[in-house]
Amino acid sequence: MVLLNKALNGPAVSLPFLLVLAQSLTAVLLCHVFAARTPYIARADLALAPGTALAWLPVNLFFCGMLMTSMKALEHNSVPMVTVFKNVSNVSTAAGDVLLFGRPLTPLHFLAFLVMLAGAAMSSYTSLEFRPLGVFWMLANCLLTSGYILYMKHATQTIKLSKFGM
Repeated sequence: MVLLNKALNGPAVSLPFLLVLAQSLTAVLLCHVFAARTPYIARADLALAPGTALAWLPVNLFFCGMLMTSMKALEHNSVPMVTVFKNVSNVSTAAGDVLLFGRPLTPLHFLAFLVMLAGAAMSSYTSLEFRPLGVFWMLANCLLTSGYILYMKHATQTIKLSKFGM
């Protein structure tokens, strides 16, 4: 997906909003078709619980923000640079997990983060380019990605929806 987005969102073509809209509409259409045609997928009845959609709104906002900042980051950075920063998102998500949910980190977690970051940096060493605007978009993407994952964890525990309803 990252490579497709990079190919469709370069200097010659810059339509990140249209690309995200097309991807989102495709996902909604596929979900709707599969839910209508299979008895195994049950859609949530939002008319019975109008507060559910409002409570779920931050998940969607974080997700859209994550997609948009990813597109902007790909516009200004190389794919290896984006990959390195995506690994930073894992570290910031773990930090948020500790702060918000009180989940302790073990020494093995720190070792895993170190190996992950070192491996990403070494694998992309020859392709790392730093542009201030690209770094801004990547940092925004890291924060929104972590926010999405952390709020999703909170939402799945507090909002009563099926896995497919989510």
